[in-house]
Amino acid sequence: MIELQPLCDKYGMLFKPIDNPFVSAQVPPGQYVRATQSVCDCGTPLGSSSAKENKESLAEGESAHAVAVAKLKKKGWSQAKIDRWQAEKETASERSSMQRANSSGADLKSWCQFIKAFLTASEGKALGLILHWYSGSLDDEKIQINSIEHIPVTEELEKNLLSIREDVLYLFSMAPT
Repeated sequence: MIELQPLCDKYGMLFKPIDNPFVSAQVPPGQYVRATQSVCDCGTPLGSSSAKENKESLAEGESAHAVAVAKLKKKGWSQAKIDRWQAEKETASERSSMQRANSSGADLKSWCQFIKAFLTASEGKALGLILHWYSGSLDDEKIQINSIEHIPVTEELEKNLLSIREDVLYLFSMAPT
């Protein structure tokens, strides 16, 4: 067994065991852990290029925006004031998107480096990743793993990480040489 703590420290990870019987019953034997130090990983680059999630987020955002505009009109805001508010909101959103993109790139690079270092140190073992948006406790949420995909680590690792889907177990392993 490899010592994970030095790798975790080097790449900003925190491997804290999770005892979720629903997940443990569906995945190969091994340890199921939380890999990051954040309480919320909403800004993770993992799975960020998933078209389905982006479309759902866009639809939810448009709906929330329409509701907000209706509330402002009900409060008596003029159209000019609403337009200024929208412009300020768009500017703030663009700035926030740029900050997320800049930090996500570093996070993605760290994930790639960590996976490669782990696989090198583990002498042939796989590293599994599951992306899941929790609505309850990490230890007792009933997560249904939709499928298990085996991914050899190649130069496509960043692309693979960006396109992972929710509730799929990805088992990364060293590509055959």
